[in-house]
Amino acid sequence: MRIQRWLVTALITWVFLLPQIASCEEKPLWELGAGLALLRLPDYRGSDESRYYLLPFPYVIYRGDILKIDRERISGRIFKTDRLLLDVSLYGSVSVDSSRNSARSGMPDLDPILEIGPSLEIKLLESKQDRYKFGVTLPVRAAFAIDSSSVYREGFVFSPRLNFEKDDLFICQNH
Repeated sequence: MRIQRWLVTALITWVFLLPQIASCEEKPLWELGAGLALLRLPDYRGSDESRYYLLPFPYVIYRGDILKIDRERISGRIFKTDRLLLDVSLYGSVSVDSSRNSARSGMPDLDPILEIGPSLEIKLLESKQDRYKFGVTLPVRAAFAIDSSSVYREGFVFSPRLNFEKDDLFICQNH
C-alpha cells in the first residue's frame, strides 16, 4: 500500500512538472500538426443559445520576428518598443441558422463575420525579477459579413481588456 501511494504521488508530481520543465527548452521556429476540437459557441454575441461544432484544424505555430502564429492568434507586428506593441487583430464568428434559434425565429439568417484591425498593447507594469506583466490591450476591428456572393461592412468593434501574466507559477531549473 505504501509503494502505491509513493508511486501515485510521484506520477502526479511528474505529470504537473513535466510540461513546465519542457517549456524551459528553446522553442523551434515552426511547429506543425493537426487537431480536432469540440466547440460550444453562442449563436451570436449576446445569445443565450449555443451550438456544438466538431472542428478539424491545422495546428501551426510560427515564431518569426514580425509574423507570429500561435494557439491564440495570428499577429503581424507593425511596431514594437519595450512598452508598446502595435499589431494586427483578427476575430471571426460562424453563420447562424435563425430557424434553430428561438430569439431569431422569423428573422433572416446571420452571415459569418470576419473582424480585422489594429491592436495596441501597452505594458503598464513589468518586473523581470518577479516575472510578471500587467497591461492593457486596445483592439479596434472593422467587422465584415461574408455571404456566398459578396462582403458587407457591418461596423466596428472596440474591445479593450486588462491582462495580467505571471510566468513562474512552477519553478524552472534551466535558467
